[in-house]
Amino acid sequence: MHTHELWLDPGGALYGEHLWYEGDATKAWGHRVWRLAPDGSLADVVPARRGFRTDFSFVRDGAGNGYWHVGETPVRFLVRGAAGEVSVRAVCRDCRDVRWTTAAPDGTLWFVDAGALRAVSPEGTIRTVARGLSARGLLSESTGARHALMGIWLGPGGVYVARFSTREVLRAALDGTVSIAARSSPLWSPTGGTFAPDGTLWLLECSVANAVRVRRIAPDGRETIY
Repeated sequence: MHTHELWLDPGGALYGEHLWYEGDATKAWGHRVWRLAPDGSLADVVPARRGFRTDFSFVRDGAGNGYWHVGETPVRFLVRGAAGEVSVRAVCRDCRDVRWTTAAPDGTLWFVDAGALRAVSPEGTIRTVARGLSARGLLSESTGARHALMGIWLGPGGVYVARFSTREVLRAALDGTVSIAARSSPLWSPTGGTFAPDGTLWLLECSVANAVRVRRIAPDGRETIY
């Protein structure tokens, strides 16, 4: 499966997508959304169909509301409630390139916009938390500016951003202070991560040879590679 995003619901079920390209003959894309239950059973919640996913979101808050964005100028941030109703949370007229997003339990939406970390409050107010997060590194030539920053997630002390281009994980505090929370070893770089309830950091990393691995960093600093 070719999966860009995952969502673990409160009951322990894991949701993901499968995105594919049919080839240059048709130049068509297709997708489906799958659910892996805690007992190991796998089933589709959105059957295979052509096109990109537009009606199912993996970015969820504590109430189960799903978030996504549409458009380029302006960008509209949409939310789908538990009953299925869709509403506009905010309209951003100065957004330049909205990429990865994550939602806090209270409904605050965090997103990367052309190298800046920004947030949409539950009331729809947009603010910029930190600027200049993108940086050139050894992997810049192979990834390009749009992929310098990848997955973002919440954790102790703020919001964490996988800076793929420099093989680092950034921590942006709510006051805008940015620090380095973790570094990947040479030839590897982070693409996303999450924290376990006990503070363990789990990182998904990719190598220059297009291999993938999971790296576990315990609160005491001990590391395990899977």
